[in-house]
Amino acid sequence: MNTKILAAAAAAGALAAGALAGGTSSATAARAAAPRTIELALESTHAIRTPVDAPPLQSRSHPGDSPGDEMIVTGPLTDAAHRVTGAFYGEVTTMTATDANGASTEQLTATLTLRGGTLSIQGVSGALSRTSHAAIVGGTGRYAGADGEVVSTFTPTAVDISLHLLSR
Repeated sequence: MNTKILAAAAAAGALAAGALAGGTSSATAARAAAPRTIELALESTHAIRTPVDAPPLQSRSHPGDSPGDEMIVTGPLTDAAHRVTGAFYGEVTTMTATDANGASTEQLTATLTLRGGTLSIQGVSGALSRTSHAAIVGGTGRYAGADGEVVSTFTPTAVDISLHLLSR
């Protein structure tokens, strides 16, 4: 499982599933024009990765990931000053077998806990992608009803996460 698919953190591409229940098209356009952005990072040195290898198990004759393999990822989320501002709890599932070049498709489901509530994230990305897009599909507390997009950029030391909230 490619460990760069930590978030979005991912994980990881779909645009936000932003249909407003009972909203108008002008309200939707206004929200789309002025998203609120939160910049976070999941630093590699603090992230905990737990692999779950589904059959067929990895071996010398089968070295890559297979559909159903998972990587459970947890870790603190930090701001630009490296202060802890929340936590990341995610699961990355391999959807297609790793090919000869090491590429596969992965699905991310994650919860970000932040001050005042949580955000739920879901998306699909290529395992070798340097940037991935995922949808903010909901939230709790001050993020109740949230929608938007997560753009994750993978660096050697962290996953830089941009949360583009269209509501809340």
